[in-house]
Amino acid sequence: MLTLGIVDNDPLAAQAIEHVLIQRQAPLKVLWSVTGAADAIDLCSRDSCRPNVVLTDMEMPGMGGFALSEALHRRWSDLVIVGMTAFAVDTARMRDVGMSLIVHKDVPTERLVHRIGAAAHDEDAVTWVDGSVSAANLVLTETERQVLALFLKGRTVLAVARQLHMSEGTVKTHMNSAYKKLGVHNRSQAIGLCVKKGII
Repeated sequence: MLTLGIVDNDPLAAQAIEHVLIQRQAPLKVLWSVTGAADAIDLCSRDSCRPNVVLTDMEMPGMGGFALSEALHRRWSDLVIVGMTAFAVDTARMRDVGMSLIVHKDVPTERLVHRIGAAAHDEDAVTWVDGSVSAANLVLTETERQVLALFLKGRTVLAVARQLHMSEGTVKTHMNSAYKKLGVHNRSQAIGLCVKKGII
């Protein structure tokens, strides 16, 4: 099984990725998750802690994704480095710093696993099928799923509204609609059920 190290200055985002991979029994084992580039370099320096793949946020204070990739690639050229971002980035620099690919933070789990697998030449990851995605996935609209997925990442109502270009009232309308469909009463119950059912 491929091993993975996660670098994201938002610990909730890193925890969400790890949680989803475990819940869905993806063929990726998270060895560690850290909030800064220096910690990632330190862990990779130890043979027992060096993963096959490092998944790094691109926008971090201090050393960003490109700089981290360059530092890691210089020391361990066989290490697969995958960037993750919610914003547009200049992919022209990617190859120069030894980064294999850049994915969007909202990429579906199955696609993320497939792309990491392709970069690491791992057949199990490339052919993995997310069997936890059930008929319940059809219950919620795409916007309702997006709203709940952003809450899973720790976003506030205001932040979700800005990211999805809607008012806070509209976000709350989508939330309440999702609660009714899922038979729950609050945000944490909705997120917990959606993660368990593989909806987000």
